[in-house]
Amino acid sequence: MVPVCLFMVTTITEKKDLMRSIAYITWPGLAAPVIGPPVGGFITTYSSWRWIFYLNVPLGIIGIVLALLWITNDKEKAGRFDWLGFVLAGTAGTSFMYSLELMGQQNLRWSLTGMFLGYSLIAGSIAVLHMRRTEHPLIDFNCLKVPTFSLVMWGGSLFRIAISVSPFLLPLMFQLAFGMSAFQSGLLVLALFAGNLGMKTVTTPILRRFGFRPVLLVNGLISAALIFSFSLIGSATPKVLMVVLLFAHGLSRSMQFTSINTLAFVDIPKSAMSSASSFFAVMQQMSLGMGVAVGAVTLRIGMWVHGGISATPSTTDFHLAFILVSVIALIAAVDCARLDPHAGAEVSGRKA
Repeated sequence: MVPVCLFMVTTITEKKDLMRSIAYITWPGLAAPVIGPPVGGFITTYSSWRWIFYLNVPLGIIGIVLALLWITNDKEKAGRFDWLGFVLAGTAGTSFMYSLELMGQQNLRWSLTGMFLGYSLIAGSIAVLHMRRTEHPLIDFNCLKVPTFSLVMWGGSLFRIAISVSPFLLPLMFQLAFGMSAFQSGLLVLALFAGNLGMKTVTTPILRRFGFRPVLLVNGLISAALIFSFSLIGSATPKVLMVVLLFAHGLSRSMQFTSINTLAFVDIPKSAMSSASSFFAVMQQMSLGMGVAVGAVTLRIGMWVHGGISATPSTTDFHLAFILVSVIALIAAVDCARLDPHAGAEVSGRKA
């Protein structure tokens, strides 16, 4: 659903309005993981956990109704669907994600993990070779020749991994290490959402004033520093300071996320927009999903470094996990240095 929606938006939007449109469709992706903990914590604390899943039913019905009302077919003929590429890439991606999930489990099974990881690498390599040779590939890798799109795929994916760790690790640290309830930790993480929302009103003016490259570099470093700051807090840290750090992190992750998502399509021609949007959406969903897996793996590493795997991670285990994640965010920020100083000027409206 995400690639289809993204394709519709990017194909009908003029370059000058692209940043505003991307901001609209980016905001739910940032807000949902942050709203989830307090809502889920409230449901599990005061009701049945099953209601977490029941809530999807009315939301799905609303989505179906809106799609029937607003979306029409244009009868445009598409190329032949690449079934072989779809099977190879789909199973490779699924196997890779599952291997990361296995790495984060308490009882790590190396043989099973190696089997899924090995298959993902082999199937992924075959998929790339196939799609480079077939006439109608599932993904056109020529998009990676566009510098802005390439940067979003590599450094941008690393950043999405890093920022998606926070909504996963923070509630766990607040509950398991600090002794808070699910509802209390969810309310605390809600400060992230406030930061996400607060940045939306100033994203466009900031990019118009400074341009994509300076914003991605400076804000990326700030994001890495804020993720690192979570390795310095403890159960005795004043709640006010925690809220300030979470709010600032929400501001920085929103700025970076919206800028990266907009930059992906500034230099993509209309003829390649379908393949580019599909490629981008899949990589975005995988990197966001990998954030949870990477968070589990880094936490497991912290537990191993601090004396072996125990049933409940300690505060120091979480601290090491956040340090490792901040390094990932730092690498993503440094990668933005290779961006052209005038990249995305047509979209941001910045004058040279």
